[in-house]
Amino acid sequence: MPQQTEDPRKRLAFDQSVRALNLQSSVLDDLRSRTGILLTALSLSATFLGSRALDGGFSTWTRVAVGFFIASAGYCLGVLWPRGDWGFALNGPAILGEYVQKQSSAGLDHMLVEIAEINQENWEQNAERLRWLFWCFRLAVLALVLQVPCWLMAIGTAHG
Repeated sequence: MPQQTEDPRKRLAFDQSVRALNLQSSVLDDLRSRTGILLTALSLSATFLGSRALDGGFSTWTRVAVGFFIASAGYCLGVLWPRGDWGFALNGPAILGEYVQKQSSAGLDHMLVEIAEINQENWEQNAERLRWLFWCFRLAVLALVLQVPCWLMAIGTAHG
């Protein structure tokens, strides 16, 4: 079999497609970590402020605060819920099956281009999923930010 010369431009495209997926995976991990921290802050605010507010009974402010708590917790759980449909890497057996075991005559350049294209498709699908998770995170933050003054109003009206 003759020695094939690899086109460095195709290697660059492949390497960058892998790098993009790695960065995207890191973004997801970071988002989930921040969501866990947000969930902790949500729980602490509801525990300390909510218990104080509930000393005065269930007022309108208390009900609104509980609603924001439930909304924020729901959005956090939406981000943290495990999903197995992410496309961050191709597995070895799939590559072996497609390019090696089928006795494919495709050279390395062809493999690099095809895998880079698959990586791009995966990146686009992941990006759409991440976009929705970021919206969930934003809404969870907003609900937390709105929950705190509601608890404070409930405390103020109950003890004022």
